[in-house]
Order: sequence, then structure tokens, then C-alpha cells
Amino acid sequence: MAKIPRPPKQGNTTSYVDKVAAGYTKILAGEVDADFDTIYDAWNTGADTANLKDGSVTGAKLAPDAVGPRELADGAVFTNHLQDLVITTPKLHDGAVTTAKLATGAVTAANLAPGAVGGTALAAGSVGAAQIVDGSVGTGELADAAVTRAKLAPAALPGAKVLVAITSFQTAVTNQWIRVATLPALTTRGANPVFLFTSHCLTAGTAAPAGILSLRWIRDGTPLISNGCGGADNSAFPVPTLPFLDIVPAAGSYVYALEVFLGTGVSGVFLSVGQLGGLFAFELG
Repeated sequence: MAKIPRPPKQGNTTSYVDKVAAGYTKILAGEVDADFDTIYDAWNTGADTANLKDGSVTGAKLAPDAVGPRELADGAVFTNHLQDLVITTPKLHDGAVTTAKLATGAVTAANLAPGAVGGTALAAGSVGAAQIVDGSVGTGELADAAVTRAKLAPAALPGAKVLVAITSFQTAVTNQWIRVATLPALTTRGANPVFLFTSHCLTAGTAAPAGILSLRWIRDGTPLISNGCGGADNSAFPVPTLPFLDIVPAAGSYVYALEVFLGTGVSGVFLSVGQLGGLFAFELG
């Protein structure tokens, strides 16, 4: 603390004891007033930094909010001086939180805005089957020729299929198309190929002179393909099968049927007793 000097007195002294010792035994009013004025002036002026001992001001002596940013030295606030959860978002400068400040696992899916993670933010090989939601990969996500045969499950390609049995049939009507059998409606998923198979087990008979027997597939009443066959005069011959690959124009429901046409000279077409035939169609794709 700074020392306050006393005013001088007679005998060139500052205390009355020294003054009397120097032979001046009278205490002068002006000297007493000077001593008191010095004391009062020191009190009334107040204490400054020079009057305070180091460490003499404790926390209890500080008024609330007396210490602000100006009173804090740079680097004076350490982590242990901060209460938990006192640093809120407004206290953080934009860009202040870097990768090094994030704990492992601190950023979860709930913290990411939709579309926040783009392809450039993903490390090579970081997305595996476990990260892909079922049904999230559509046709648009597949490059041309990306799906090889090895990636197809067994029986993955055949689509819908229908069949019908032929247990009996005979006709002797000539010069018009006669229905042998009609398949149930086949519902396709797209403009896909449809395989048509015949195992009709039909036999044809001829007169003399022998004629031509024709066989055809129709789809919804529209002819697709036909073929002719024949035999010797007054003979019987097996009617050949007529397999065919049709391509439907779009996804939809289609009805296929097999028909025969007996030209002049064909005496009849029939399914022999004890035989069992059939038609079969299935979609590929």
C-alpha cells in the first residue's frame, strides 16, 4: 500500500514527539489541521490500484456482473471454468466446429438434412448391401448390361404361364377354321416374348385326292402364324406341332387359341382314344 506522508512541523519534523524534542513545545492549530486534512483527503479521495495489496480483492468483494470481457485476460477461461451445457448454438461461430471436434459416432442419420450427403461425400466402398433399402434400386439406377446372367436367380425370367389340356377333339368340317383349344388368359408384365407350345396329339385323315391341313395360332382373334401339312391319298398322318415365339405389344391380358383348317381332300382331324394333348404358353420377362 502506498505510504501517506505527514505534513512538516516546527523543527523540520513530521511528528509532535520529534518537534518537542527539538525544543518546540507548543502544538500549533495549523499543524493539527494539516495532519487531519491529510487523513480526510486520503479517505475522501478513495483507494486506487496502488492502495490495494496483491490478492486482497476476493470474489465476495465483487458486485454481480462486475467482471466482463474487458476484465478477462486472453486465455483466462479454461474448460473446467465452464458449466456443462452452457455453450449454445448462438455462441458458436459459423464453421467453428471442425471434424476434429466431433466424437466418433456423434453424427447420426437424424442430424443429417435430406440430401446433405452426396456421392462426393462417400468414401469408396462405404455403401454396401446393408446400407441399401429394399426396393430403392430401380431400373433408372442400373446401367445398361449391368445385370449379368450370374445375378439372375433360377427361374427368374419366366413370367406368367398358362396351359390347357386337350382330352378329346374331332372334326370333319372343311374349308373353315375350327377351334381346337383355347388357353386361359395370360397376363403379361410388359411388351415381352411369349412362348407358345403345342403337344396336341392330333391325327388327320385324307381322301383321294388328298388335301392340305393347316394349323394356326391366334391371339385375341388375330392370326399369328400358320403351317400346312398333308399325307398320301386315303391315309392317316400325325399333325405336326406348331411352336411359336410371340411378342406382345404391351403389358396386358391376352387369350391364345389353336385352330385347324381342313382343305378339300382332308376327311377329318381327331384325337385318338387314350391320348392326351395340351397347349402351353409362358411369358419371358
